[in-house]
Amino acid sequence: MTLPGIGESKADKIIAYREANGRFNSPEGIMEISGIKDGLYNKIKDKICAN
Repeated sequence: MTLPGIGESKADKIIAYREANGRFNSPEGIMEISGIKDGLYNKIKDKICAN
């Protein structure tokens, strides 16, 4: 929830996705989450780390 545009609902979706699928392979993988589209991704892409 510390990323701009990521509230409790999207944070919960990110956590649920990672619990089911593991880590994201790339920063773009976060766009698999419902509600995270190009606009939001562009705001947060420099703040995401995927290993």
